[in-house]
Amino acid sequence: MKIIFAIFIFIFNLNLYSIETFTYKEISKDISKQIKESEKNNIKVAVFDFAYYDGKISPALRQISESLTINLAKNSITIVERNQIEKILQEKKLQMSGMFDEKTVTEVGTFVGAEAILTGTVEDMENGKSKINIKVLNVKTSVIIAAGEYIIDRTWELYKPKQEPEKKETKIYSEIKFEIEKLPKLESSSFHMEEIHLDFNNMDIDKLEKYNEITELEKKTTDYLLIAEKWDIFGKEVPEYREISIKRANELRDHYNKIIKFEEDKKKIREQMRADFEKLMRILKLKIISSDKKDEFCQKFIDAYSEYEFEEFSKYYLKLRRYMIRQCIDEDKVGFALCYEDGSIAMTNVDRYNNGFSMEGLIPALYWVNGSRKYGPVLDIHSARPDYMTSVWEPCYFFIDKKGSIKIPPDGSCIYSDVRNFSNGLAMVREKYSGKWGYVDKNGKLIIDYKFDDYFLSDFSDGFATVRLNRKWGLIDKTGNTVIPFKYDYISDAARCPYYVKLNDKTFYINRKDQIVQDNKKNKMYAIRDEDGNLTTSYIFEDIETCDNHFQKVKKNDKYGFYLKKGKEIIKPKYDWAGCYFNSLAAVCGQKCGFVDENGKVVIPIKYDGITSFMGETAAVKENNKWLLINKEGEVLKELQTYDTISNLDDEFFVVSKNKKYGLIDTSGNKITALKYDGIPLNGIDFIAVELNGKYGFIRKKDSAEITQIKYDNWSFDGIDFISVEFMGKKGIVDLFGRELYADEDKKK
Repeated sequence: MKIIFAIFIFIFNLNLYSIETFTYKEISKDISKQIKESEKNNIKVAVFDFAYYDGKISPALRQISESLTINLAKNSITIVERNQIEKILQEKKLQMSGMFDEKTVTEVGTFVGAEAILTGTVEDMENGKSKINIKVLNVKTSVIIAAGEYIIDRTWELYKPKQEPEKKETKIYSEIKFEIEKLPKLESSSFHMEEIHLDFNNMDIDKLEKYNEITELEKKTTDYLLIAEKWDIFGKEVPEYREISIKRANELRDHYNKIIKFEEDKKKIREQMRADFEKLMRILKLKIISSDKKDEFCQKFIDAYSEYEFEEFSKYYLKLRRYMIRQCIDEDKVGFALCYEDGSIAMTNVDRYNNGFSMEGLIPALYWVNGSRKYGPVLDIHSARPDYMTSVWEPCYFFIDKKGSIKIPPDGSCIYSDVRNFSNGLAMVREKYSGKWGYVDKNGKLIIDYKFDDYFLSDFSDGFATVRLNRKWGLIDKTGNTVIPFKYDYISDAARCPYYVKLNDKTFYINRKDQIVQDNKKNKMYAIRDEDGNLTTSYIFEDIETCDNHFQKVKKNDKYGFYLKKGKEIIKPKYDWAGCYFNSLAAVCGQKCGFVDENGKVVIPIKYDGITSFMGETAAVKENNKWLLINKEGEVLKELQTYDTISNLDDEFFVVSKNKKYGLIDTSGNKITALKYDGIPLNGIDFIAVELNGKYGFIRKKDSAEITQIKYDNWSFDGIDFISVEFMGKKGIVDLFGRELYADEDKKK
């Protein structure tokens, strides 16, 4: 037995050190092949010295760059002479190490006369080996054209970097702080007190009824002060339980005070977020700030404030996206890419349906893996294996950040066979070995276990997702708890409640309590339902429009009013017309028009002949044949030009018209475009469509620039970053920079 055990130990140790290693010849062959696949023509490459991950430069590492230089040249790669590089860099006071910012690649490459630069980092391992990470960047575009991670036998002494405490970056330059004190997870509904077990054998019925009244009150209300007061009274009337009653009352008051403190702190954070957003927008408009820095600043703001789910955050996020890396068209490679806000390409070869970086600053990426060798990242995650790779290369999926570093899984292991992007803070991932789907958070932590059947799961929306388990559909929350049991043959998307379901060839609607609800849509009549799909009022309306998270506009007998989603009437249907609530005010019209607040009170007099909503901080009103710009106090800020009509486009622009020609002004009344269009039919998140002589063109909201000619025969919005178009019988898409890609040109179709 001892001999067998010793052999086992020997084999175990042997396996421990059987990591696949590469020679410089093998590495150079792999890198050369990637360069030739990426670049059509032979290009001149400058090889820079390597450095450690922490930036440490060691003369011992020069052997890596020298060995690669020799072997790359043997693979027919044109190499810039090292002496020439050193001479030029000395003149420019730059170092030979490639640890410079990638945004300076163009400048450095131009200095040394190269078309591509090879850089790399090194990490020494304990077992006499080192891991080198190589990337080759195109000087003109700064795009990575070749990359790889390789293990080599080390011929120098082990280097261990000093562990320094992590420094948190708390400022954007000197103007904006995004470091905020995190609030504890506290919700009023989460307060649960321990059960009280009392001996009522000798207690009279009156006292039992009072105890019952308090326990029932605890179930029905979160008015903790009222419940505490009832416990005080109970303790006085039933002395033998005075001590436990006082304890209960004090716990309730303590929890109430925590909630008040929580809400006060949350209010401060909200005010800080608004102030930070205003400062950040001022910075983003400065041309001296580089595009990659703008993206970085926006991501910091999002990371700091996204978890609080303030109502205005989603509006802020959509505006910040205009200055962040997003999907675009790569005209050079006739495909899709990711671009900075100025249109320069950040990453190329992107999956059309990948939707770009998530709010978490992550994006799905495909790597081809062969043992310890990785080829990637490939952002077209549905692309086929390159022709030059054999079947031993397997696809593995990861999430990478904007620097191209693998973030999920945190250890970089190959455990996912498919992934989907983040939504509501969670991403769907399929485990490689079980083939089942689960959900991970932005740190790669598995939040909901791998157990769901297939790809046709919904993303999380408002904290819920519809998923399939053992071929039956149900609903789960963000902790993985089952909300609707897995028994349905079909269930509609989680974003809409009540849910349309199919069970044993029967179809009907259910709420989140798995109760059947009658969806009374006969004769186009509608009823108000709460978030669980339950009827909240017995009234039936001709129409219901959901305005936001709180209000619903209703129509009855051709008159309009408002209800809270919970069913409480705010304004009974009495107006001839009503807009939705924006910035706490709703525009309403009878014979004249004005504004009401969220309690239904008229706060700006009903005296105007025309009106728009307060989508932004201002509204336009018409009085005595003049259009005026007013604030939420009803004060006149500006008299506008003589227009025939003014209507809201969104919170940034008004559409104005005169003599049947249309144009745009901003919410401060400033002219954006001339009155020259036949119509401004629709408004997207970042695009505005305009019409002239039966043809269409597009304006980019960020800078109000016309990004295309007015030439398209038909169009439709295609996600956030693209517009589908038809031109002279051809179908294609247009991006935010006016770049076109038609179906017959797209290599990915």
